[in-house]
Amino acid sequence: MRILRTCAGFINALNEKVGRGVAWLSLAMVLLTAGDAIARYVFHTGAVAVQELEWHLFAVLFLLGAGYTFLHDGHVRVDIVYSRLQDRWKVSAGLFCCRFVPGGKA
Repeated sequence: MRILRTCAGFINALNEKVGRGVAWLSLAMVLLTAGDAIARYVFHTGAVAVQELEWHLFAVLFLLGAGYTFLHDGHVRVDIVYSRLQDRWKVSAGLFCCRFVPGGKA
């Protein structure tokens, strides 16, 4: 059990560092997209390679940011039914939906 906790701690620390790096990547993506939009609409020029880079950064941002969001329980979900459940059923629903939250609180 100790090995699993150590492994989970390592993964959480890695997700934390990757998530903070991805935050800077999102700033780069915003600046690149704004620059592309300005180039297209103000200067009537653009490059397909820049648009492709935007899509690739977008994919990397969401793939790498998913672990950080999961770690901090930041996923968007509709809580119409979930918020009315008892804690026991919230935990069961979390486990069933592959959304385990450390501490048993969903």
